[in-house]
Amino acid sequence: MKKLVLIKMRYLVLALLALGATELFASQYSYESEKVFQIVEEPPQFVGGISAQAQHLRTNLTYPEEALEMGLQGTVFVSFVVEKDGSISNVEILRGVHSSLDNEAIRVVKNMPKWTPGKNNGIPVRTQSTMPVRFALLIEEEQQNLPDNIIIFQAFDSIPPQFVGGERALTSFFENNLRFPIGFYGRRPRFGTVLVSFVVEKDGSISNARVIHSITPYLDREALRVIRMMPRWIPAKVYGKPVRFYYVMPVGFRP
Repeated sequence: MKKLVLIKMRYLVLALLALGATELFASQYSYESEKVFQIVEEPPQFVGGISAQAQHLRTNLTYPEEALEMGLQGTVFVSFVVEKDGSISNVEILRGVHSSLDNEAIRVVKNMPKWTPGKNNGIPVRTQSTMPVRFALLIEEEQQNLPDNIIIFQAFDSIPPQFVGGERALTSFFENNLRFPIGFYGRRPRFGTVLVSFVVEKDGSISNARVIHSITPYLDREALRVIRMMPRWIPAKVYGKPVRFYYVMPVGFRP
């Protein structure tokens, strides 16, 4: 087995970007001025799009020394609010790995520049978002010699996969297809966010969908159902070559 040598710039910080970090929810909303919306007509967006967001994370995220020494890896899920002026507030850990990685993810999210805010009827509104941030250790050579079956998270010089039509098309797809299960309200309903991971294959198809953060079996199954029926995406690329890409999508259910 090849030994992992931890030296400067030989670790790779991986950032998972799910739908521009905007959650998808089966929900109804009002237009109260201070309400935090779970779904909006125009989702908030990092200025410059997903590629710029990935570059910001790669440039500013630092692998904590404690985590390096302990060989810690994993995905930290951070929730936050994009305010009406695009600033970031209410940053919290939705699902953590270790305090050292959790704190670093929070620090970088808090220091993000202003986003383009979410909008309803053309009016900026406060919007709830989620960003999965993955920390992983890779030997530098492994980034250049990629086996055909390897699954990429987020590497240097990579282009993430994209739902055809972009974020608005993805939001519309979920609005039209996500449903509360029949009889849900008679079962002492629980609401929340189901986190689903899946792989965008080299041909854009979706595979390996599974729940990594459960709410109830009913909501979990509904989230998986809609994820699995998604049409083909534009696949990710590394060095111009299509690759398999690991993706995490938060699917929220609200009353």
